[in-house]
Formats: sequence, structure tokens, C-alpha cells
Amino acid sequence: MTWLRPRHLHRAFAVASAAGLVASAAWSYQALQAASLARQIAAAQRAPSGAAADGGEVALQLAQAAALGRSGDWQAAVERYDAIAQRAADDPLAQDASYDAAQLLLSQAIAAQQRGDAARALPLAELAKQRLRSVLRVQPGAWDARYNLERALRIAPEEPLPGDAPAHPNSERRGMRQGGSLTPELP
Repeated sequence: MTWLRPRHLHRAFAVASAAGLVASAAWSYQALQAASLARQIAAAQRAPSGAAADGGEVALQLAQAAALGRSGDWQAAVERYDAIAQRAADDPLAQDASYDAAQLLLSQAIAAQQRGDAARALPLAELAKQRLRSVLRVQPGAWDARYNLERALRIAPEEPLPGDAPAHPNSERRGMRQGGSLTPELP
């Protein structure tokens, strides 16, 4: 057992200690960055119209747009989300910005429809559909975007162009019989 000599043990302990120190320093640095970003997001949510809206982290900009939406200024929030999606197209959070903008538009369309204001609900639903389709082009498996696209299509259905074949051969029978009544198929 020559490898258990004290000098080998000291070297192994020194290497393990150095590796532990490096890992600890890296984790500390990441924790400091996360804490700094969390403080910036909290500040952005308290003052959504702050000057930091034009630069900075995409996550911070998303938080600012979300704060605008929660404060009731949904139009400014949609504009901010659109700006984020265009400026940071290569960032994965850009798709979140498009989805969040669609969510705001869809919620406003639903509210307008519930008030009986179809003239306002239809254009808002169309805008929501555009953004949801852009999300689905990049992330075809985004089921929440698919579901919300179905919701938007219920508000603003698309009529087939003259000469177009139906989407499904048995489109008039797309439901399931359940207890003698026809229930719509899930999206």
C-alpha cells in the first residue's frame, strides 16, 4: 500500500481542497449574479416605466413588461414584449415575450367579447393569433400556445377561402358522442 503514504494523502487532500474552493467560488459568483438580477427585476416591477427599459438583461425587460401589464397598461406592455422579441430574437426568452404579448392580447379580446364588444374583440384576437403562430413556428410542441390559439380561433374563426377543401374530411363529425350529445373535440 504505497499509495497511502502521508505525502500522497496530503497531495490528494490539497487537490480536493483546491477543487472545492474553485467550485465554491463559481457557485458564489453565480449566486451574486442571480441576486443582482433579482434586485433589478424587483426594482423594475416597482417602477415599470424606468429608464432601464431600453437595455439590460432580457429577463429584466420581460419583468418590466409584465409589470406594465399588471398595472393595466397592456398596450405599452405588448409594445415592450414586441420590442424584446424583435431585439433579442436569438434569445430563448424572446419566444416568451411573443407568447406573453399574445396572452395579453387574448385576455383583452376575451374581456371585450364578454362585454359584447365584438368590434374590439376580433382585431385583438387576430393580433393574438399572429403572435401565437410565430411562437408555434419556432416551438411546434408548445401546447400552451396551441391551446391559446384555439381559444383565439373561437373568438375570431377563420373562414375557408372559396374553393378550399375542408381541413378534415369529416369536419362536420369532429366531435365525440357522449351520453347522446355531441361534445367538441379537444385541441
